[in-house]
Amino acid sequence: MIAFPGCRLNARLRRAVDDLRKYHYHFVREYGIIWGMLDREMKHIAVLAPSGATSNWRKLEGIMEFAHTRPDWEVAIITSERLATIRRELRSFRPDGLICTHLDESMMAYVASLSLPTVIAFAQNETLSRPVNAKYVVIDNVKIGRIVARFVYSRGYRTFLCVGKGRPWERPRFDAFEKELARFGYQASRLDALDAQDSLLDALSALPPRSAVFAADDNVGVAVLDLARRNGLDVPREFGVIGVSDLAILCDNSHPPLTSLDQNFAHGGYLAAQRLKTLLSGGIVQEISYYPPGSVHERESLPSIDAMHSLPVDLAIAFIARNTDRAIEVPDVVLAAGVSRRTLENLFRGELSASIAETIRKMRLDYLAERLSAPDIPISTICLECGWSHVAHAMRLFKAQFGMTMRDYRNKKRST
Repeated sequence: MIAFPGCRLNARLRRAVDDLRKYHYHFVREYGIIWGMLDREMKHIAVLAPSGATSNWRKLEGIMEFAHTRPDWEVAIITSERLATIRRELRSFRPDGLICTHLDESMMAYVASLSLPTVIAFAQNETLSRPVNAKYVVIDNVKIGRIVARFVYSRGYRTFLCVGKGRPWERPRFDAFEKELARFGYQASRLDALDAQDSLLDALSALPPRSAVFAADDNVGVAVLDLARRNGLDVPREFGVIGVSDLAILCDNSHPPLTSLDQNFAHGGYLAAQRLKTLLSGGIVQEISYYPPGSVHERESLPSIDAMHSLPVDLAIAFIARNTDRAIEVPDVVLAAGVSRRTLENLFRGELSASIAETIRKMRLDYLAERLSAPDIPISTICLECGWSHVAHAMRLFKAQFGMTMRDYRNKKRST
């Protein structure tokens, strides 16, 4: 158990005023309001956050952000996954209220027996035991489905497959995803049994080019990428993949890195703490509070594609766009496109009327020009941050492309 006192200074001030009351009773009686402010009753808040759930740490960030605004809160974070340990630590801490970020069935049954004001920061249908005094703070799964559908459609994908594990909260995500696609005149197929590896592999192998796979969460997304890689299916050249949660430890280290929608766990934790504060003060809280997801974090698993371009050119452009702050070279782009250098050069000349090197330079200089809108950062610093190790060379290239110096370009942007 990790305890976070609400305010250590508050305790010292209380002792000081206690001494003042002892030796200067009449003064304290006259200014008794001072004691009333400092003798505010501390609230003991227990946060049950088993360490096995990756999302818990993001939820804890939001919980502690709110707790830091409450000097009358003393927070204990219990990360054990053993019910006996949780029982012992709760008996020792004697909480006034509970926040649960993820618990199994036996733990939830115990929480229900405590009859304490409780806020549960995960889906209501994930457990059978539902504490009578509990309120729920959950992600809006319908909005997740809608946002993902709009995102993959806007990136040029026209064939869609939903992959999950058959969990209850997946259905509203997939239903909303399919309903939103129907507005654009498209449909999606669905595969709810991730454990059926053969069925999943057959479904992935049958996808036509420019298809998108909507994975129910990042764990499913990474599993799809791993299955594809082991069986010679090339992501994203054959199909793109997008997940939900945006857990960097999973997304950044998958092959290729997984595009994912941020599930906004920190905001959910903050909202859970806010709702508990209302409960403890006698306020009314609705049974379920929904919070929206964040934005999509684009990575290599789902590049933008354009019907006017061939797929290798789309992949190359997407790779350059993701690396405008790095000194990438033509071989790096060729590797990302998955074709020979001669083929890619011919495609670039035919579709973009420019070489690969010219396209890299133009897109990187466009990114540099965009960064110049920051008025307080020195130009030399911006050049270095954009991957140009030789500032003078970057300045010459910039003037050749835009017809003015970086300083003149910045001044022009300010005036407009």
